[in-house]
Amino acid sequence: MNNTNQLNELLEKLKTERDQIKLKIHLAGQDAKDEWSKLEEKWKPFTDKVHQAEVAAENSTQDIKAAAELLGQEIKKGFENIKNSF
Repeated sequence: MNNTNQLNELLEKLKTERDQIKLKIHLAGQDAKDEWSKLEEKWKPFTDKVHQAEVAAENSTQDIKAAAELLGQEIKKGFENIKNSF
């Protein structure tokens, strides 16, 4: 499996989690809402970096891939923190 496929799989998994959490966020406490706001600020840069990795797949994408993976892991951890607060 190549790096682009791995990033796309992470993106799709996080999209699903994001949608599920978004439905529950209205019932959540203020801490979860604050965490959600922080993660939403990271969502667009993450999806942009995944797209950049796809476009530049034939070129050296190590920096973009590393940044996208790091941002994706931050978002994943934040989603887990929010889910654990429910």
